[in-house]
Amino acid sequence: MPRPGDEKKKNGESLSRIFGGEFSIFVLFLVMAFFFWWSLSMNSNFETVVSVPVRLDNVPEEMRITTNLPPSVSVSITGKGTSLMRAARVCRKNTVGIDCHRFAIGAQRATCAVWELRDSLALFLPQSVMIRAVTPDTLAFEFARQTRRLLPVAAVGEFESVDQFFVENVTFSPDSVWAYQLDGETEAEFFPVNVDGLEIGTDSVCAVVPLGHAGGLLPAISEVTMT
Repeated sequence: MPRPGDEKKKNGESLSRIFGGEFSIFVLFLVMAFFFWWSLSMNSNFETVVSVPVRLDNVPEEMRITTNLPPSVSVSITGKGTSLMRAARVCRKNTVGIDCHRFAIGAQRATCAVWELRDSLALFLPQSVMIRAVTPDTLAFEFARQTRRLLPVAAVGEFESVDQFFVENVTFSPDSVWAYQLDGETEAEFFPVNVDGLEIGTDSVCAVVPLGHAGGLLPAISEVTMT
C-alpha cells in the first residue's frame, strides 16, 4: 500500500525530469530550429517598400519656392532578407539631394520624372537590392520669380520716450540689406524696422531688432543692429 508521501515524491521527480535535462534539450532544439528557419528566410528573396527622404538643392536665387517637394519618395525594392534589412537602415539615415536644374522649368511650376533619380537612389542601397518602382512617379514644386535688390534700412513707427529723452538720430548696422522682391510687385524704396513701443530711457540705446515684413520682400538676413 503506497504511503501518503509517495505520490508527492513521484510528482516532484516528474517535474524535475521535465524542467531539468529533458526540458533544456527541448528548448535548445527549439532555439536551433528558429535560427535555422530565420537563416533560410533571410536568404530568400522578398519585396518591400522603403521611404527615402528627398531635398531640393541648388535653387537659383531668382526662384522663390512657394510649394515644397514631398518630404520623401516610396521605393519598392526586392532582394534577400538581410539586404532589405540593411537597405531600410541606410534609407533612414540618408537623404537624396535633387538638383533643381534636373527639373523641367515652366512658368510657375517645375517637374521631374522620378525614374531619372534611380541612379541616385541606387547609391544608398546594397548592390544586391533591385529597385522595382518609385512613387510618386513625378516630383513637382511651384515657384515665383524674384529679383535681388539692395535696399536701405529705415525705422517706421513711433518710439516711446521717458523723462527728458527724445530720439535725435537712428542708425543701423548694416544700413542696407539684400532683399528679394517678387516680380510684378511695386518696387520698395527701403526695408522697414518696426520701432513701435521701443522705449528710450537713456542717452544711447543699442539693440538687435528684427527686420519687418514689406509686401513680398524677403531679406537675406533676419535682423540688424539699431543704435
